[in-house]
Amino acid sequence: MRPPDTHYAGAPVWWAPSAKQDKRLPWLDTVLPRSIDLSAGLAPFEPGERALAVFGVWDAETAEYQRFVVLTPAGETRLLAAPHIEDNRDESGNGAALFPGNGGLSPDGWHLAFAQTSSIELYDLATGNWTTIDTPDWVAEGARWLDAETLLVPGMGSSGSTFGVDGLPVERPGTWDQQAIMLKDKDQPYGPGWTPPIGGAGAGRSGGISSRSDRGRSVLESGGHHRSGGR
Repeated sequence: MRPPDTHYAGAPVWWAPSAKQDKRLPWLDTVLPRSIDLSAGLAPFEPGERALAVFGVWDAETAEYQRFVVLTPAGETRLLAAPHIEDNRDESGNGAALFPGNGGLSPDGWHLAFAQTSSIELYDLATGNWTTIDTPDWVAEGARWLDAETLLVPGMGSSGSTFGVDGLPVERPGTWDQQAIMLKDKDQPYGPGWTPPIGGAGAGRSGGISSRSDRGRSVLESGGHHRSGGR
């Protein structure tokens, strides 16, 4: 195996290997198990356990999320029932982010947020209860977890509004610094043939969930770093 092309934050980095080369890459040392079952036949999730990660399984043919899968700290996967969650759309009818910008899963793994057209739907993994936070149309996808119990919703007031996991408004000192969630100079994409960011994509540590439209999966670990591709 060839040596890494560079290192970033202490991790070895290889530039875009071919499919053949990809099979020879070493496994990443993460808290995630190497094999994660995302099939439709899983047992249902039973409230009372936090999530290490949550996966959204996307079907490229229907362009819809088919199911949501909770990964427990024990490495087991369970289906999360969320029948009322709809694919999010913007004001033009285009697909919009279903999860807050720094991930749907709270940093402690006990709450999961879904962005909808006019609300944020919060799921409590401890109790199994759903809570609705009403928002103006099309702003929910811009929400951010400020900590394990506080969500910031930009577009509600001059500096955004903050809500607790019970869905009620809470006061939090300080204002929302939009630049803080954008790529910093030291975190710019790098390497052969990179494309500059558009619209200030988020970067850095976050907890939550994500999906790719090519039937692949990527995951944002709770309170961890972005992992993609499985190997």
